[in-house]
Amino acid sequence: MKHEFQTLIGAGFAPVVVIMAYDTDEVGVFGEYIEKVLYEGIDISDCLHEDTLIDLTIKGEKDLKEWIDQEREEAEIAMGQA
Repeated sequence: MKHEFQTLIGAGFAPVVVIMAYDTDEVGVFGEYIEKVLYEGIDISDCLHEDTLIDLTIKGEKDLKEWIDQEREEAEIAMGQA
């Protein structure tokens, strides 16, 4: 599965789109990794420092968890279980 989020990187606070891939099972999410980092539509992930990629992975994992929690909550409300 894939998850996409926007953030800013670098000293100039350049806007980028990060595309993360991940797997799920009955327990939860696992195997998250950054597939692409797009700047103006161009994949720049190979040009980024490892520390930047680690920071983006941490941001992405947090954003993914929040998104999944929100989706779960909305599904429970729609089913009348909340």
